[in-house]
Amino acid sequence: MKHTPIKPKHVGCGCCVPSGQILHKTKSLDVGFGFVTLIIKFHDGSSIYRGYIGGVEELEEKEPETVEDLEREYGDKLQEADCVTLFFNTPLHDETYEYNQEDGEWYLIAQGMGFA
Repeated sequence: MKHTPIKPKHVGCGCCVPSGQILHKTKSLDVGFGFVTLIIKFHDGSSIYRGYIGGVEELEEKEPETVEDLEREYGDKLQEADCVTLFFNTPLHDETYEYNQEDGEWYLIAQGMGFA
């Protein structure tokens, strides 16, 4: 991993679910009013950027719906990458997780107040 995992703090309103230090594989990519961004950076300097905006159910094509779906779709690329991050941005909180190639888990590396 490129970044050091952090301990989660509760950010957001009382209805917001607290973030975990390790991201659950069943976590939905549908954050409602917000977006999720997957960034895969390779050793040669190339990158893959994949965004999910405003709810995956509104998309015409079949898209990954959970973190587990992303892992299935990008499995080999996750292992070949130099650094992989997944950014969840919502109005009242945001979290960034980094994929750990050694154990296959996503670790919380940053938290913020969201975009509102």
